[in-house]
Amino acid sequence: MYRTAAIIFTLLAIISFFSFFYDTPNSPAKDVKVYYQHQNNNFIKEIKELQACLQAGNEKKIQQQFFNTRAAYKHIESIIEYFFHPHAVRLNGPPIPFFEESEPYIMENELYGMQVIEGLIFNEDERKKKPELKFQLDELLKYAVELTDITGAFEFNDANIFDALMEEMYRITAMGITGFDSQTALNAIPEAAEALTGVKGFLLFYQKEFDEKLPGRYKKLNELIINAILYSEQNNQFNSFDRLVFITTYLNPITKLIGEYKMAHNLPDNPSGAFYSSIKKNNILFEPGAFSPYRFLGDFTTSQPKVEFGRRLFFEKSLSVNNQQSCSGCHQPQKAFTDGLKTSAALDGHTMLKRNAPTIWNAALQRNLFVDSRSRSLEDQVLQVLNNSKEMHGSAKKVADKILQIKKYKQLYEDAYPGTSGKDTVTNICNAIACYERTLIALNSKF
Repeated sequence: MYRTAAIIFTLLAIISFFSFFYDTPNSPAKDVKVYYQHQNNNFIKEIKELQACLQAGNEKKIQQQFFNTRAAYKHIESIIEYFFHPHAVRLNGPPIPFFEESEPYIMENELYGMQVIEGLIFNEDERKKKPELKFQLDELLKYAVELTDITGAFEFNDANIFDALMEEMYRITAMGITGFDSQTALNAIPEAAEALTGVKGFLLFYQKEFDEKLPGRYKKLNELIINAILYSEQNNQFNSFDRLVFITTYLNPITKLIGEYKMAHNLPDNPSGAFYSSIKKNNILFEPGAFSPYRFLGDFTTSQPKVEFGRRLFFEKSLSVNNQQSCSGCHQPQKAFTDGLKTSAALDGHTMLKRNAPTIWNAALQRNLFVDSRSRSLEDQVLQVLNNSKEMHGSAKKVADKILQIKKYKQLYEDAYPGTSGKDTVTNICNAIACYERTLIALNSKF
């Protein structure tokens, strides 16, 4: 199921790409594509070198070559994460067990990528697992080589490239320097420098276009990136790194200048669903008004009756099969819409789930939901919980039918969704809860 979803996502990405601002004949985008392909070949070469180090069995060389391999990936992370996200998950996705609600017979899906490999190399308890490491490196090489074939069909264009570069700056700021993908080796700061090197390489092809509309800005941008890289290299210890200084002195100004180029050249955010973001990708993450809580409404619209209906349902225990659990049971308002537990209690009241209950504050601003990022809307997240045998132990259809048999909810439903068809009850109930959750927005707090 996961592989099928990945293939579908890739096809959607291809379609959306070709439908979003074709490249102009004199655009630097063609050079960016050639440069990216060259860098991907270098990534493949580094993976093969890591395989050779594993065969030789020198532990220190294996660790150093792993750093070289991920550095090569970081140079093209912006492109891979943006255009080839299913491959990004396979190459460098989080090492977190996940399962598909549609495949309950498969308890956990196989994990792949450099974060898994990092654990095998740098965790003393895992180092003996040479066959597993060999398997992971073979898979890593397979997916990296696949990128070579897939890329050939793509025609890069300026709008998408700058969309990707803005996302990469947000990724470095929010995930890179916080150690999201280097939790065992704690090599996040040097890798952030490599990611910035990658951004610098792609921007090189736009120097002329910068100078045409923003004289002097490219030189300033290039100097900022170089100084950011130097700062990272000189202060590369994860636990002592001054992130506040790094963000305010380097990352924010770099991001702002890239955003200025987007606006000066009228390069809009990609409007296709696969690339939706609640962030307006033309400024820094911390700019007031940078987020739109209604970005993911899709074909849905919100209204006060929907919000009120959803609010009532959020606290309604009839959503569960035994009438003992509500959404608010795991997302308690007095605990910032969490339950304060390491992992949440299952519906039976005594066994524990494998996942915890994250806060719902600002959940509407997230493009990906669940710890493994498999859901892309609040409506779908609600649906999966209603259908989950351990959380609500039910069927969303049965829940919808039960709710509409309750007199007070029947009227609220008709007020929120007048004239709706009976076949839409599940969709509407999930939408109502999502509409309420979208009101839980708290922005512009002090840094």
